Amino acid sequence: MKGLENKAMGIISEDIQRVKESADIVALISEHVPLKRAGRRFSGRCPFHEEKTPSFSVNPELGFYYCFGCNKKGDAITFLREFLQMDFAEAVEELAKKANITLRYDSNKTQNKSTLKPIYECLEAAANIYCELLKKNENAKTVRQYVRSRGFDSQAVELFSIGFAPDSFDYMAKKLSVKYGDQVLVDAGLCFKNSRGNLSDVFRNRLMFPIRNPAGAVIGFGARSLDSTPPKYKNTSETKLYRKSSVLYNLDKAKSGAVKSGNFVVCEGYTDVIAMSLAGVTQAVATCGTAATIDHVNLMSKYVERIVLAFDTDSAGQNATDRWLAFLGETKADIYVAGNSAKKDPAEIYLEDPSQLCQMVDAAIPFLEFLLGRIVSKISLDESIEMRARVAQEVVEIIRKHPSPLVREGYVMQFAPDLGFEPDWFFEQLKKPSTQSKKSQKSAISAVAHGQVVQDGKVSKKFPKRHDARQRELLRLCVHEPHSVARYIRGEVFRDSDYREIFDALVEHENISDALASLREETGEILNQIMVEDVANVEEIAPYSLDVFSRVVESQMKEFLHQLVQKGADNTSKVKKLIDTMTAAIDKGDGHIIVECANELLEIRASFEAELTSSQI
Repeated sequence: MKGLENKAMGIISEDIQRVKESADIVALISEHVPLKRAGRRFSGRCPFHEEKTPSFSVNPELGFYYCFGCNKKGDAITFLREFLQMDFAEAVEELAKKANITLRYDSNKTQNKSTLKPIYECLEAAANIYCELLKKNENAKTVRQYVRSRGFDSQAVELFSIGFAPDSFDYMAKKLSVKYGDQVLVDAGLCFKNSRGNLSDVFRNRLMFPIRNPAGAVIGFGARSLDSTPPKYKNTSETKLYRKSSVLYNLDKAKSGAVKSGNFVVCEGYTDVIAMSLAGVTQAVATCGTAATIDHVNLMSKYVERIVLAFDTDSAGQNATDRWLAFLGETKADIYVAGNSAKKDPAEIYLEDPSQLCQMVDAAIPFLEFLLGRIVSKISLDESIEMRARVAQEVVEIIRKHPSPLVREGYVMQFAPDLGFEPDWFFEQLKKPSTQSKKSQKSAISAVAHGQVVQDGKVSKKFPKRHDARQRELLRLCVHEPHSVARYIRGEVFRDSDYREIFDALVEHENISDALASLREETGEILNQIMVEDVANVEEIAPYSLDVFSRVVESQMKEFLHQLVQKGADNTSKVKKLIDTMTAAIDKGDGHIIVECANELLEIRASFEAELTSSQI
């Protein structure tokens, strides 16, 4: 068995990727279960569980399968591993044989220092070049202005080695290939071989943030788009040095500050970390373009016992905070949430008053207190007794997670009055053993945090949520036919919070796999389903996509107009005129006018809602 494991580790990663891309997943699965074409996908009875009605769906374009019955999902390698009980190496070799691919093996499972040294040196040289370009290059004037607009001066640029990757296909390739060679540049994640076999730069026209290991050596880069080219943030792909699931930005500088302060402060982005550090919160770190993992938590736990979350207050920031629920039972670290009454991200607060960032960290509250406060605030005493009782039961399960009887008593006394029940009931419940398994507890807590209730161990929406069919079709188009909507699609059109979260993930990440990994379990399942669903079967996809988009916007704007009329808003007549113009353009099929009106209407609504929110704070 050990030999097989070594063999699996020895398959060169490029060959594994070639195997994945070459695999005919429909032919593979059809060897074991019959599949029938259903539009652009294939369906059949699930091979993983007994069923009479087919609920198993395969998408040949994405190389992905999903069962709506048992939720089994994956690619061709996953199928062989789970259905035929193959290990990873056996699955890859089986698929390679079918595709006539000759696999290459690296006999050195562990790379020694002499092998890695040129990669380290190449990455350090690249960081220096990018930084010099930002400071001196003529084409980087607007980039320097942007950096200054974030409140970062030349000293900050130098301290964090912030850089600029020029808008060139091969600038770094030409600059470094003579000294280090093509393979080192590829191994470093700086370049790739294009279809013609030439070396091309991975990062172009981006603001560069070097990512270092705890010892301070550059192992990769985070890169922010400067011209709206998606994804907004692009990170070095997995390499011999860079493993995103266990890397923290700024850890090399932050660890000493963390030991002194007794905590790490986890932010969402690179500029938030820099802002925190310049404001005096030198223990700030961030995950590198990926969701937090238990490896990240364990890494920080080596230095401190407390971790403070300082994420943005928007929906993406709240989702990032919620994901830490999964770690409560897996770590001994105390997790806190920073107090943020400003309702802005750390980088914005830094521009207005840097001292507030220190105050936010000092005002951090325990994660359970934060979570309970959010849950209880979603329900009022005007709600039905049944609804409050369900929430109360979940509050008990959350409080139960704390090991200290004194702390549990404190939370009961704090939150019982808000639900309209006597504390004695909570104390009696806490004496009883939990009625939920650990897995269902975690699921229930996560559900309640997202405005759901749990009854008889099953999650249901607090207010049953029906996903809008047109928005779902629009999201399908974003997944399966992105070119058809790319010129006009924008996140504001997705009023369904789950769909908006999925859309944002698709925009932020280079591929669907990374987008999936960044989502919550609930929204991840929705994307899994959409990946094997078909868009409508039409002759021309572009006009159909525009029609779906325009109908979604038109419907939403009629509701928005009604809201403006009720509020007596000044721009009511303007919005009505734009809606009328858009409706007429839809009838005529005038795409230019449709997109122009839709974008203006979406911007008006966004501004209106932003003003409404600020007035309520």
